[in-house]
Amino acid sequence: MIVVTSLVLFLTRQSFSSLLDQDKLLTWALNSKSHQYRSKIQEKHSQNLLSNDQELLAEYDSRKYHPSCKCLNTVLDQGQCGSCWAFSSAGSAADSLCVHEMKNIIPSPQYMVACTRGCLDSFLPLCANGCNGGTLPMAGLDIEKNGIIESECIPYTGKDDTKCYTNCTNVDSVVKPSFEHHKGLYAFIPSLYGGIEKEMMLAIMASGSITVGFTVFTNFKGYKEGVYNTTDNTLPLGGHAVRLVGWNQTNDPPYWIMVNSWGEKWGMNGTAHFLKGQNFCGIENQALFFMTKTPPNHKSSVHLSFLAYFGIILAFLLALTVLINVLVKTTFFIKPQAPGTFSTQFSRFAPNTVGNTPPDDTETHGTSLLDDFTQ
Repeated sequence: MIVVTSLVLFLTRQSFSSLLDQDKLLTWALNSKSHQYRSKIQEKHSQNLLSNDQELLAEYDSRKYHPSCKCLNTVLDQGQCGSCWAFSSAGSAADSLCVHEMKNIIPSPQYMVACTRGCLDSFLPLCANGCNGGTLPMAGLDIEKNGIIESECIPYTGKDDTKCYTNCTNVDSVVKPSFEHHKGLYAFIPSLYGGIEKEMMLAIMASGSITVGFTVFTNFKGYKEGVYNTTDNTLPLGGHAVRLVGWNQTNDPPYWIMVNSWGEKWGMNGTAHFLKGQNFCGIENQALFFMTKTPPNHKSSVHLSFLAYFGIILAFLLALTVLINVLVKTTFFIKPQAPGTFSTQFSRFAPNTVGNTPPDDTETHGTSLLDDFTQ
């Protein structure tokens, strides 16, 4: 029973992996440090703020509509640091600031690597751990509270700094930058249950870009051009987060326009066309974007949305546990046999019995995710 219970708890926690494993398997997910954002964990629906009546174009590229936005038209490079969560979320925040004519900057992912630390909750591992990975809810709510810093103030080093910056580090700049937190945005985290494709499109049109998380497979690293629409039966490497800046639905197959953080030498000058509309690699399961308006019920905790999701999974796993227990009892706790008889229950293990070869004593193991997936 202990083994089965442990399995249930393990599988329950793993069921959240699509939300949690950005750049790193969550070996750090058990961090129970309390966090000031705990009461603000929520599934923020944006239907009331995004105009669902707005016409969705067959083709859209926000870079063409906002050519002067620096971050929106820039491809950055995270190097060997597992900081895609910081690059993508800070990038989407900077894009939104520019589109809403608040500030036109390139953000500092390094600031988030050093300063966005810990977990939002002691049970659900919504964490950020520098170059060892982070999650979209954690990144989004931190940006909402603390804003973003310019890269001219704190340039990217790719080092896993653990001490938060309090001053600009770029002392060699001709024009001394100011240590300013650019705020004024609210983080939106669409539905946990999928079906958010239209909302993602509306958000791109409203804010310039959105951040999405998806599962990276080996062949994605070697992507060069065209629409990425097959994993070629390659192995999964882990979670990754990028920005989406547009789409094309007239193409066959349709695709999202993706801006990666692996430098301009990767893909098509740092960008890719990624299959749209089929939730390929889970890309339409989770998203993060920023608006200047307050989400509905923003100050009330909707931690229950996560618990409801957890409850559904737990109920299924508990039912599975009961079934396993019944099978175990039926198989191994059999009625005692009369003296001098041999139970057919165990005949398959009898030596030298024709047609009763012992089962193979090997186990089939799932593919292990890499501890740190960058590029």
